[in-house]
Amino acid sequence: MSVREPLHPGLLAAEVGGVVLLWVLLFRLNEQLFTELEYNAYVNWIFLPAALRVLAVLLFGWRGALGLFIGALITFDMTLGHSGLSILAQAALSALAPWVAVCWTVRWLKMSADLQGLNFKQLALLCIAGSGISAAAHTLLFSVQASDPQLLWGFMPMFGGDLLGTMLVVYAAHFVLRLYMPGPPKPMP
Repeated sequence: MSVREPLHPGLLAAEVGGVVLLWVLLFRLNEQLFTELEYNAYVNWIFLPAALRVLAVLLFGWRGALGLFIGALITFDMTLGHSGLSILAQAALSALAPWVAVCWTVRWLKMSADLQGLNFKQLALLCIAGSGISAAAHTLLFSVQASDPQLLWGFMPMFGGDLLGTMLVVYAAHFVLRLYMPGPPKPMP
């Protein structure tokens, strides 16, 4: 049984801070590019930061989830008039939904818990699971908070927006990683 080395505080700060920074940057980029595609104040037809949810958890585990939580707090629209508990709940879902999706998908597909060696099908399933769990959790929360079951109709646009944003960014990251971290060389025939 191997003993895990403690994580250096500087590395911890860099990983969490990097996820926070990427969340904020993707969120702002999404606002600039896709404001016209907003379904409502909570749902976008394309939501680029959704991709970071899966990637952050795959690459950094709980540290990625912590960065997602902090990033969601930073980018929360305070003009929507939510209570502190509501804001914390929404930020927690941004962190916990991808954690659940990655843990469930990795276990179900018996695959590596990082991006190494994943094929397109596995990546697609991770994207679908992350988008579905996040959209379901968020729309359920919004519906319960507002005591309005009509808000559940926001699931499909949220799922679609999260999935499109996730697929765009995850596949781009996959190709970049394959360029810089190629797999083992193929044997000569």
